[in-house]
Amino acid sequence: MDEEVLDFILNQKFKGIGFDVIGLDPISDANLTRHKALFKNYDILNIENLKNLHLCDNDLFWFSCFPLKIKNSDGTPIRAIAWYK
Repeated sequence: MDEEVLDFILNQKFKGIGFDVIGLDPISDANLTRHKALFKNYDILNIENLKNLHLCDNDLFWFSCFPLKIKNSDGTPIRAIAWYK
């Protein structure tokens, strides 16, 4: 994800975003610059490491995710489900 995409996301009113990549920031960015920019002023859910997003095509679909309850954690594995109505 480059700065243009980050700016686009920050200028929308998304409740959540999902990606088929390991993270928003390059592995070499130990400061997590994009994560910090995204969460600084926004209450947005970020879901990473999704797969088969191409199967959703460009149509609208329902999406749910079910996280594990893990204490003292800033992230968790989820069960992600997408379906057409």
